Amino acid sequence: MLVDFTLWTYLLIVAVGVFGTLLAFKRPGRDELKKALGVGLFLAVFDFIFENAGAMAGLWYSQGGWAYLMAVPVQVFFIALLAGAAFHLVLPARKDMLYIMATSLLIAAAGTGIESILLDHGLLTYAGGWTSTHAVMAYWATFMLLHLVNLKLSGFRVLHSENKSHAEVLPVAGKKKKRR
Repeated sequence: MLVDFTLWTYLLIVAVGVFGTLLAFKRPGRDELKKALGVGLFLAVFDFIFENAGAMAGLWYSQGGWAYLMAVPVQVFFIALLAGAAFHLVLPARKDMLYIMATSLLIAAAGTGIESILLDHGLLTYAGGWTSTHAVMAYWATFMLLHLVNLKLSGFRVLHSENKSHAEVLPVAGKKKKRR
């Protein structure tokens, strides 16, 4: 067999199918596609660093990939790239904290569920005290951050308030709010 067909490969095929379907359905223009791929590239690089740091720290290890980017199956990099791009195409950038927190939690639950399946199939092993609770928190924080990247690439900026007690998301200069 030329390529071993594991769950990693299946997840990559799903990611390609979802992204392809979104492209066919939404027909994003060149600028929108660049933004989507920018979000996807951020997620892929962030995930690459996070996954390898966790593996080097002895918190988990993966197996069953075709090839590896350090400690992570190469499929994971492409899954993250396509998932980040799909994230941009599906979830519009909104400066609404409830929206950001809720959608991040939903994605965290789905990601942790997928990891549970990988654990059951022996393709991912938690070690060093890492648990599914840690995983859901890490996914949640990652996708909260991804929302901020999505906002930035969609023309918004995040400014700290003067008292720096909370962040305020405002549209980029040039987009004026109407006064009442």
